[in-house]
Parts: sequence; C-alpha cells; structure tokens
Amino acid sequence: MTYEDARWVAKHLGRSEAALFSPAEVEALAPMLQDCSFNPGEVLFDRGSVPDGVWIIKNGWVELLAGATPAAGVIELLGPLQCFGEIPLMLEEPAPYTAKAVTEGSCLFMAAPDFARVIAGNPKFLLRWAGKLAGRVARVQGRIVEMLGSSLREQVARLLLHESRDGVFAFSQDTCAAMLGASRAPVNQVLKEFERLGVVAIGYGQVEILDEPGVARLTGDSPLEPEPSRQAGGPWDALRTRQLLRSRGRRGSS
Repeated sequence: MTYEDARWVAKHLGRSEAALFSPAEVEALAPMLQDCSFNPGEVLFDRGSVPDGVWIIKNGWVELLAGATPAAGVIELLGPLQCFGEIPLMLEEPAPYTAKAVTEGSCLFMAAPDFARVIAGNPKFLLRWAGKLAGRVARVQGRIVEMLGSSLREQVARLLLHESRDGVFAFSQDTCAAMLGASRAPVNQVLKEFERLGVVAIGYGQVEILDEPGVARLTGDSPLEPEPSRQAGGPWDALRTRQLLRSRGRRGSS
C-alpha cells in the first residue's frame, strides 16, 4: 500500500491533536494496509466468528447486523472514514454481529496480526483508535437515548436527519425499520405521512429530504407547528384537518 493511503488513515483516525503521526510512523504503517473492495450483500464476517482483521471504509456503506439479515436488527450503519472489526479483536472474543455490505465500495484492510502489533507497539495509534471507538460508542448511545420515550414518528424523523448524506437517506425501508427495531409496515406508514406533508420524497431504495427544517420539527425536539410561510391548504393543513375531523367523530359517537 502507498504512503498516501497510510497518511490518509493517520489523518482521519481519531481527532487527538496530541497524538499526531510522524512521517516515519506513517511510512511504517503503509506495508500493513491492503486495498480491497466489497459488493452489495457481501458478508465480510459472520456473527460468532473472529474477524480476519480491521476494515477502514473509504467509500460505500456496511451494516452491522444482530443476525444474518436486517430483519434481526441493524446495530449500526457505517460509511466513509469509519472502521469495523477492531472491537472483537481487541476484546479477543467472537463478533456479536455480522458485517454485511449495503452498497459497493472500497476500503483499506489491516490483518489481525498487524493490528495487534501496531496497537501494542505504538501508543499514538492506540490513543487515536480509542478516540475513534469512543466516538462510535457515543453515537450509538445517542441513538438509544433518542429512542427512549419517543414515538415511531419522531424516531423515523431523527434517523432520516442523522443518516442522510446530501439530503438523501440512501437505504431501503427495510433497513430503516431494522435500525429502529420496528416492522416495515408502520415505518412505511410514517414515511407516507411525511411524503403527504411534503417534507420527503420516497424513491426506490431511498428517501429524499425535501424540507430539512420540516423533518426536524417532526422529531419532537422543536415545535411541530408549520412555518408562517407555509401556504394555507397545503399538505400540512390537510393533515391537521383530517386529525380534527377524526377527533370530532370520536366525540360525536361517545
């Protein structure tokens, strides 16, 4: 692997300015890295197995599954500059999840023996990698906190905002549901509601965010009232009207 690839890893591995790599350390890292690629649906390692090494994603997406398929639950969705495989190696335990490619992509791979040597012999590398892991843990914990006490509607809105890139959540509704631990049907109903409100557009294998502030209001973290600029009679008003009619109907039948 080239010196430039090793420098790319050193630059994006963690955020500790106190543990910057010297040119000599970057050069020593280069022979340990292998360029590789993955295809949609490819399993990189199975739950219960020990990974062959560590992957650092350059482009594309990989999901960590609680079982063999997304239906078992998506633990985490990983994209560019993120790593996986290191936790089982550092714990010296089988992986508690399956790593499966969602899209095609490329990555840098470091074999398990090389990873063990570099974290044992380079405190800077270990510190930077620990920072990377801490960021992932904080992100997952944040998702759990947001899900507690939240409606499915609020959870879907937050997921769209957090996992979209350039205004597009480029994953299927099955993946969306699996990440929330929900079934596909109610998630589809929520997305259809968002589409009626005019804040998203549902496409094949993706959801495009048309109105980011509008989606943000649906998270429950800010007022759900429409902006003053929304025109009367729009999709938001139509939804509120239907809700009011249903409410009156229930009162009338009681």
